[in-house]
Amino acid sequence: MELSSDFESQLRESVMDGVQEQLEDDLAEQAAEAAHDRLREVASRNDYDVENVIESLEGPDVVRDGDTITVGFRWTHEAAALFGYGTDDHWVEGNPTLAFTWEGGPGGPGQVYFSSGHEVSGIEESRFARHGVEWLGRQLEGR
Repeated sequence: MELSSDFESQLRESVMDGVQEQLEDDLAEQAAEAAHDRLREVASRNDYDVENVIESLEGPDVVRDGDTITVGFRWTHEAAALFGYGTDDHWVEGNPTLAFTWEGGPGGPGQVYFSSGHEVSGIEESRFARHGVEWLGRQLEGR
């Protein structure tokens, strides 16, 4: 049996086609869901509401350029990076439009208080985007 002279390039092209198809069909979406699962896991331990961050996902985008396939994810919510990388304890400066609710406050549940600011505990680092990318890498290695 004789192989054609461009067998390797045809094989490479076929493999790339298959990977691209899997990514576009479901793998890229599953990687985003794995990222969201990690974010929700960390959020549940700390009583954070992260659904607005999750809803801000743009993508995933699967782009092929020659022998390279790139999967892109982008969360546009301004707090996405804060939840991803975490924060230290910090002071939130108040202003006339910033108010804090105090569920157990002396005025009763849902009472709104205005202040010059508030010391808040830091946000736990989740590395949710990295988790999704690493999940995707494991899936591709196993196929």
